Amino acid sequence: MKKDYISRLRRAARWMLSPEDAAEVIADYEEMAAGRADEELLRDMGDPVQAVRQLADEKTYRRWLLFFAAMALCAALPVLFRQLGVRPWYHDFYYALPLAGCLLSAWFWRKRGAKSPLPKGLLPDMFVLLLATALVQGFLWWVVCYPFWEKPFPTRLATIGRASECFCVLLVAVCVVGLVRARMVDRRWRALYALGLTAIALTLGLLQPLTALDIYYAGPYQLAPYLTGWYIAAAVGLGLTGWSLC
Repeated sequence: MKKDYISRLRRAARWMLSPEDAAEVIADYEEMAAGRADEELLRDMGDPVQAVRQLADEKTYRRWLLFFAAMALCAALPVLFRQLGVRPWYHDFYYALPLAGCLLSAWFWRKRGAKSPLPKGLLPDMFVLLLATALVQGFLWWVVCYPFWEKPFPTRLATIGRASECFCVLLVAVCVVGLVRARMVDRRWRALYALGLTAIALTLGLLQPLTALDIYYAGPYQLAPYLTGWYIAAAVGLGLTGWSLC
């Protein structure tokens, strides 16, 4: 029972407080909780979430929630616009907003901590995400750039678009997981968020010519603006992902 109380307190402290303050509060409460039953802890110290909330600086905590919402929206809005069929007012919207989220996360966690090994599970998760993204990107490049007489039928193009959108929905969930872990475990989990945003930008970017152009007759000049943005987004996004691991 005591473990349940302390585990709840750990989660609340790491979410509401800065890493330094959270470590100090957790150490203090673990010392006070030693050898005591859960019912006694609840009676004497109250609900662990409320106890941490009283210790948190309200302004700092609200600032974190604001940044968390903004970074999550940078991942969700492009996918939502695509799902709803909303045409963005800006040609490179699907590239710009996810990359803005990468920059925002890099700025929010700009202070580097002490050197330590990468958190467990980060690199395997990033490898799986990178592999899945590479497979999707390779297939979409084939659809966009293959010789015109080998194009899939229009009904298949619609299916390809819907499947790619579903993949982007999963990427939004990955981005949120990266943000939460960056806050509660280790700031370098922001690299998973940055990689997820990059994958969203590249996938939605390649879907644009499938709907904005007659892909059967589009030539290099029509495709160039879309593909140029893809190259830039790939370079910037992967660069920020690598920087986020530092």
